[in-house]
Amino acid sequence: MESAGQPSYEELVRLVADQAALIERLTARVAELERRLGADSSTSSKPPSSDSPFTKAPSRSSRSS
Repeated sequence: MESAGQPSYEELVRLVADQAALIERLTARVAELERRLGADSSTSSKPPSSDSPFTKAPSRSSRSS
């Protein structure tokens, strides 16, 4: 016998499955956005004028002065 206001086992199973599907979609979306965020003219076919003026280009020299 179930208490009033308590979901049934079947409802909980359905909820967990729905949440798992949502997590999978959101994880894929985050990965796509992170991939796009890393794209600039040096890592894609975008023109240099489309690069953000707020990010610095990586130093070409690994030596410190």
